[in-house]
Amino acid sequence: MTPTEAERQYYLSRMGIQLWYARSAVPGAAPTPDLDFSEPEAPEEVPDRSSALVRPPASKGSVKALMQSIDDGKEPATPEKPAAQDAPSPREVARPAAETENKPGMASTAPQESPAETVAASPLDNVSLDMGVWSGKRFTLLSALSGEVSAELQSQLAENILRALGDDDVQHRRLGWPVFNNPRVMRGGGQQLERLLEALRESIIGERRLVCLGALHEEQGTDKALLAHLSGADDRLSGEDSLAALAADPARKRALWTLLQDQVSGVS
Repeated sequence: MTPTEAERQYYLSRMGIQLWYARSAVPGAAPTPDLDFSEPEAPEEVPDRSSALVRPPASKGSVKALMQSIDDGKEPATPEKPAAQDAPSPREVARPAAETENKPGMASTAPQESPAETVAASPLDNVSLDMGVWSGKRFTLLSALSGEVSAELQSQLAENILRALGDDDVQHRRLGWPVFNNPRVMRGGGQQLERLLEALRESIIGERRLVCLGALHEEQGTDKALLAHLSGADDRLSGEDSLAALAADPARKRALWTLLQDQVSGVS
């Protein structure tokens, strides 16, 4: 059914569209069709649906009276929402899950929390390590690596030291820890590092004599913990300077060589 002009203006006004009509004929404009300003019929009763279009109420006045009622801001009365039935009381809503678990015939929907896993603390927790490992037939040389000196230069110096001690066929490995940049990401990282050092001691160091140049870690307590997992104090040769410090100072190289001559038997 074609809506009347009163209904059309009503719907357009609800959408914020304001109509206007020319007081006189506009030159060149098409003739205005005859508009039906008859009063709208009473709407038929339709089922209450959320998507159903609500027709405007039938008005006994003119279009002007209808528009006046719209301008006054009169809104059709909306039915009140029915009260929720069987709504739980605040006491029941706030009742702890532990009270409902013991009731017979009632299943608890609360998630079961697993006991927190406890990881024993380790002196190597939150430790960052960058260490070079060079192994020959008789010795294994360890030293912390520095980013300020070429890695190739530090490796070449370590191989020269082992060759001076009579070792050939030197193999180079590098141990970087942790796997991620942030050591706190790994849970129980200290225990994992301990197992890694013990595996290094069994598979790489073995029966070889350990030569440790400089501190493996800047903190003294951490350095001692690292060495404790790598070798005993009796069979370890130690130098005060790391490879990075030796590379730029010939005097330190000579001092290290004198120290190794005193500690290693059979070296001329």
